[in-house]
Amino acid sequence: MGISLSKFRSSTKSKYLQIKRSASSINLRNSTLAAKLFCDDFKFLNGRRYHNVENIHYFFPNDDQEIDRLQLQHYMMRFIWRSNFSSPMRDLLEEGYAQVLDVGCGPATWLLEMASDFPKCEFTGVDVVPVMPLTIKPQNINFVEANLLNGLPFPDDHFDFTYIRFLNCALPSDLWTTHAIPELIRVTKPGGYVEIMEWETKIHNQGPITERLMDALIRDLRSHDVDDRIPEKMVSYLQDSGKLKNINMTIL
Repeated sequence: MGISLSKFRSSTKSKYLQIKRSASSINLRNSTLAAKLFCDDFKFLNGRRYHNVENIHYFFPNDDQEIDRLQLQHYMMRFIWRSNFSSPMRDLLEEGYAQVLDVGCGPATWLLEMASDFPKCEFTGVDVVPVMPLTIKPQNINFVEANLLNGLPFPDDHFDFTYIRFLNCALPSDLWTTHAIPELIRVTKPGGYVEIMEWETKIHNQGPITERLMDALIRDLRSHDVDDRIPEKMVSYLQDSGKLKNINMTIL
């Protein structure tokens, strides 16, 4: 259900990466125009709200029902892993002043908990549209509207800890190596950590009904150019980047 890889970035630009398997804002005075621009970010299909932004591959809804699902998913992952992260970052986070990035933060449940647990650190959440809380939030959180596929709006070597979880459905299979992984590496400091959590479609000891269900899911994922084998390929992708070392994987 989960995988953990690790990346360390040394002074020679190598990185240690932790993987788990399992932009700018616009201030508008005209509220009517602001509402129109916000609505233009979405489309509705069969009563569900979806992204309506260019160069977006994510095909799941982004309405309140989906936000509830993502929050439940977060609590399940925290319970399974007994933590909000697996990278050896706790000492640095407790010392404070670390810069932390959550790519594809969604409703920002992970980010809000981390910012409350480590109030001396600075946290940044990135997503293509603002479905996270923009006003009621800890003071050490910033949200940036940006698309990973267009490049992250941050300088090189900026974050101590970069986190990404369950974004496989938002990334066409070929863009992991050409866009996603290079950007995660670029914005992470030497000596920093990147943690990637992805889920696999392989279920052990599955019965005939579950097998039919998973076969249908895999066919649907592939029809959207989603590689259902990304978790098992991730180690080689990271090794091929040439900028990582001490890559570790944990499967749960």
